[in-house]
Amino acid sequence: MVLHGVGTIAIAAAFVLITGCGPELIDGQEIPDSCLSESSESVDCDLESFGENDDQRTIYYRSVSDLERACEQRCSRTTRSLHFSKMEGLTTLQGFHFVQEMPGFGVRSLRDVEVIDLFHGVDSMTGFFIKENPELEIIEPLASLEILEYGANFEDNPKIKDLRALSNVRQIGEIGGEYEPGLKLSNNSSLVDMTGLEKVEVIGGRFQIRDQYKLESMRGLDSLGEVETLAIVNSDDDPEYVKLNSLAGLESLRRIHGALVIQNAPNLRRCEAEALVAQLEEPPEEVILVNLSDEPCD
Repeated sequence: MVLHGVGTIAIAAAFVLITGCGPELIDGQEIPDSCLSESSESVDCDLESFGENDDQRTIYYRSVSDLERACEQRCSRTTRSLHFSKMEGLTTLQGFHFVQEMPGFGVRSLRDVEVIDLFHGVDSMTGFFIKENPELEIIEPLASLEILEYGANFEDNPKIKDLRALSNVRQIGEIGGEYEPGLKLSNNSSLVDMTGLEKVEVIGGRFQIRDQYKLESMRGLDSLGEVETLAIVNSDDDPEYVKLNSLAGLESLRRIHGALVIQNAPNLRRCEAEALVAQLEEPPEEVILVNLSDEPCD
């Protein structure tokens, strides 16, 4: 796979931090009707930037009025990543289905948002992140998205219970690609398995699962056949809280090109991790198994 020029420019922007102080709390804000336009209503133009902090890589939306100004354009494409933050009082972030081409987006620190339902018209993008959204429970599927050229990052979203946002994605990253990030999951404390990833076949870069203490298994990875590096790592100070007890869900995995790392999962039997290595077409370059159970397999 070849990364597109627009996508490579926006790679760093897709994972940068959004900062700044929020406005006063506004109860009951709603998405402007203009944001709910379908792709068939889009205009052949490049989404314009209007914020003083916007740059060549990123357009920031920090209020519902910002959304309205953007959606009134109904542009079918953007050469910049779109970043959403703040918007106190807004419980559902939805729309932008008129956008058909974009490098990526980020959602961070939306304090009240419970549901995200965005970008149904985009089939390929560089990457996106969803970070630090305390009330977020549901991220609806990006309806047309099949390929993430760079990766996705879900971090510190305590209420999301699945990864349905990626339910139509077949490939994340590129095996042997120039850039490493693939799929990162960290501190999403309601995830118990990988539901939502049923169509993912390839993950380039790193498939990193860090401090997902309530994760019990890898169920949901029905189609995953190839990863570059798989790392399941939990902090040294809290291994007793780690629920992972099975690698079920990885039955189709046949290639781990770089490393397999599983660290601090005391309820997971070492023999099950070794059986995963044995099912591969060839062993990974490195296998690191630390603090697993020595109980025998059946």
